[in-house]
Amino acid sequence: MCQLTYFYFFWTRFTKNSPKLRAWFTWIQALGEVHVIVSNEATTLENVGQFGKFSKTGDFFNVQTKSLDMHIRHSMIASVFALREPSHTDGKEVLSFQFFDQRGGAAFKVFLTFGGKDPEPERLSRYDEIIE
Repeated sequence: MCQLTYFYFFWTRFTKNSPKLRAWFTWIQALGEVHVIVSNEATTLENVGQFGKFSKTGDFFNVQTKSLDMHIRHSMIASVFALREPSHTDGKEVLSFQFFDQRGGAAFKVFLTFGGKDPEPERLSRYDEIIE
């Protein structure tokens, strides 16, 4: 018997230069410290930090705080999924927003919880507010 482990509660699609993308980053900023993962075929980068200090330079939407420095080709971001799933390490509930490019590849993932303990009620409530 196969057990379903992923629960997709919400997704949205972006168009080129979508103002919705900035809104997502602002919502994530309000959540405080998050765990960001960016991965490609050769490297996986994980960083704990906070979104903020947004700017736009050419094709890049920038997130540049003391703890997080990202330069996102915003026109390449096509969609975001909000996921609730059990952690692969300990089964605790994991909350994340996962951004995908136009070809369906993962652009980056933002985790509000990363296992180890269940989400705090306030963080879970804010997560639910964003996806409603």
